[in-house]
Parts: sequence; structure tokens; C-alpha cells
Amino acid sequence: MRFLYASLLLPALLSAAPTARAHAFLDHASPGVGSTLRQAPATISLWFTQELEPAFSTVSIVDQGGQRVDHVHLPRRRMIMAERRSTRCRP
Repeated sequence: MRFLYASLLLPALLSAAPTARAHAFLDHASPGVGSTLRQAPATISLWFTQELEPAFSTVSIVDQGGQRVDHVHLPRRRMIMAERRSTRCRP
């Protein structure tokens, strides 16, 4: 009898559990993914499928020598914006 209750209860508990996503995925970007530009963009914006954890979310713009030339911030919970240091950040 206990086996019967356990076999009925376990599937009910598993089906009632909410799904949790461990990772946010890139939804879209500006400039667009795979686009070709004549000049380096002043701003790169990335939108994700879930809220980002600021402590674990970053992007960088580097010059030909590998030096960072950006200012990065998260103006919205699902977005990262990177701008070249010569420009001002705008959400």
C-alpha cells in the first residue's frame, strides 16, 4: 500500500515543481549578430532571455593591442551595454 502511495505521489510532486533556468541566453544585439560594419560602433547592446546577475555578467571592447577601451553597465535587468570610453553611456 505504501508503494502505491509513493508511486502516485512522486510523479505529482515532480510535475508540480517549477522549471528553473540556470543560464540567460542572448536574445538579440545591436549591432546585430553577424553584421558587418564600416566603422567600430560607439555602443554595443546585448539583450538576454532572463535577468542577469551583475556580479557574473560582463562584456568588453578591446583595441588591437588587447587593451580595454570600454565602459560597461547594465541599464536594465536583461541588458548589458558597452560603450567606447570616448562616448557617454545612455540607457
